[in-house]
Amino acid sequence: MGKVLKTELLKEAFDHLIKLRPEIYRNLRPYLQVNTFQKGEIIRELNEPEQSTHFIYTGTAALLFPAKKGRDYRVKIFMEGTVAADLNAYFDQSDSPFYLRALSYVSCFSLKKEAEIALLNEMPEISRLSTLINRELLEETYKYLKSFQLPIDEGFPFFWEQYKEERAFLSKKDLAFIFNTSSATITKLINQLP
Repeated sequence: MGKVLKTELLKEAFDHLIKLRPEIYRNLRPYLQVNTFQKGEIIRELNEPEQSTHFIYTGTAALLFPAKKGRDYRVKIFMEGTVAADLNAYFDQSDSPFYLRALSYVSCFSLKKEAEIALLNEMPEISRLSTLINRELLEETYKYLKSFQLPIDEGFPFFWEQYKEERAFLSKKDLAFIFNTSSATITKLINQLP
């Protein structure tokens, strides 16, 4: 049987950012929800506001965009140790054009927007960690978007190198969609890689 998820487990995930006492993580319990999702289960539906962020403790999830035919497009993969959400929809509190699905069994810690606000007001000792997590999320978002802002002959190799684990979950159809090109171009780019 696997580990029972307790907020104290977050210490090992975030100690590289800032070292906090274990009791601070224990005090997060009222603010975080522990969730599990089966493979294929929808974590957040299409066209709904992103009301929570999900720290993936185990498993893999994806942000998907509906396809007109065939399998929906996987536009972002979230591995263990990452925060899964449509961050634009979360910060804007707007409906997301994507939905979030578990690609494997997922266990995660979920933080609702209201709980985040309460947490920062009621536990000021966590504010530095929150700032560092947000900075890490911002840096990751910039790195991810850089792949698509560069000319494709530079952006695709950058993506291929930076997202080795994630790309295992992306088909040529997914890659063509997120790079706004054809599957034939993706095949050509893959064949040109060293």
